[in-house]
Amino acid sequence: MKRNDRVAIVSEGLPFGGTTTLSLFLASGLRRLGAPVKVFSFTDEHPLKADFERQSIAVHTEPHQGRIYEDRLAGVYRSLAEFEPTAVLAFLSACSFETLRYVPKGVLRIGTIHDHHEAVYRLVGDYIPWIDQITVGCSAELDRAKTIYSETPSHHLTYGIPIDPNRPMRQSQLD
Repeated sequence: MKRNDRVAIVSEGLPFGGTTTLSLFLASGLRRLGAPVKVFSFTDEHPLKADFERQSIAVHTEPHQGRIYEDRLAGVYRSLAEFEPTAVLAFLSACSFETLRYVPKGVLRIGTIHDHHEAVYRLVGDYIPWIDQITVGCSAELDRAKTIYSETPSHHLTYGIPIDPNRPMRQSQLD
């Protein structure tokens, strides 16, 4: 990372679940590296708001009740433009990937795959002209992404805590 990198994470929503948790952990790690980071959501559902606030992660949410998608896209994009990111990560939805179409050239556009489902690969394929790099959540997804999207660089973003496979298992003290 460079000192002036500014990272935006875009997600369709922030409900309880893996994408929200990944957004929180990734944003927290980027902040620890000194990068300004902001999370953008197309809905105002945000049950982990206190967790994001504890980590000082800025979050933009769009009120979604009674608002059409295009209005929410415009709201997300306005806030995204004000943030002036150097990289935008789109997480696992048409809403977030659509945002990449409007990001100016020169801003790194990253499509993130963290679900081994055929529909996700079709979605990424629809938006590949606006994706500069792909990140995936497991090595099987990396092999598949490199095969399907061979013209686009793909990288593995390791989740969780790496554990040495050669390390012996501890014995439970509950036995």
